[in-house]
Amino acid sequence: QSGLLMTHIFVQFGYILLGVSVFSILIEIFSFKDKNLTFKINFSKFMLSLIILALSLLFVFYFTAYVLEAQSLGEEATKTQEFIKIHGASEVVMKIIMLSQVILFFLNFKTKKMI
Repeated sequence: QSGLLMTHIFVQFGYILLGVSVFSILIEIFSFKDKNLTFKINFSKFMLSLIILALSLLFVFYFTAYVLEAQSLGEEATKTQEFIKIHGASEVVMKIIMLSQVILFFLNFKTKKMI
């Protein structure tokens, strides 16, 4: 039961994650020529947003889809070694997304005067 509830939460979270990732990359594309920041900071922010978007797409369309398929096969499919590895990899991807988002957040406070 708890696994099914968590799956439902992750499916809903996936939509939010993709929305935030797309919004983030759009913001970075339009603010790339920001004169208050150096090229290095602007490029770093853009690349972080791109990484976040790529990993979000991977999480939603690969990991979540795999977990949903495994759960539809029954409880035995969620206890296999392959499922455990995929689930662990999805946790790592989510941690990288969160860390990248935190770094991106703090990069927004840098200005040319600070550098």
